[in-house]
Amino acid sequence: MSQLNFEFIPLTFISNEQEIKRQIRNTLILIHLFEKYRKPVRLETLLDNTQYGYIASAQTSGKNRFLRISDIQGGKVNWNTVPYCDCDDEKTYVLQKDDILVARTGGTTGKSFKIDLPEPGAVFAGYLIRLRTKSSVNVD
Repeated sequence: MSQLNFEFIPLTFISNEQEIKRQIRNTLILIHLFEKYRKPVRLETLLDNTQYGYIASAQTSGKNRFLRISDIQGGKVNWNTVPYCDCDDEKTYVLQKDDILVARTGGTTGKSFKIDLPEPGAVFAGYLIRLRTKSSVNVD
């Protein structure tokens, strides 16, 4: 694992110019980081755990905000428009600062988002996978 090849491959679900530029920038950042550190590591050494999201139907009211793939637009979440659910296992599904969510299915498979300031008690939907990094990892 001493050599990585970087190539920008347009993703089919990216359709606007701003998002394409963001993906190219992310590719360039990865190239820079690899050139600087030159030591790839296994993802498992950086993570505390991975978790599929909570399975429920979105509601207009409830005790937990219920973050779905479609609520992540332009690299942001408008928490005021995120629907609700009543999660019976908050300990497992509640979002924390620096959680990384990845879409696991559909037209946005692979789309990722880092949680900066989650709503208190917010949980994430089943079509997302959460990556929770070890506390020693700087996700920025």
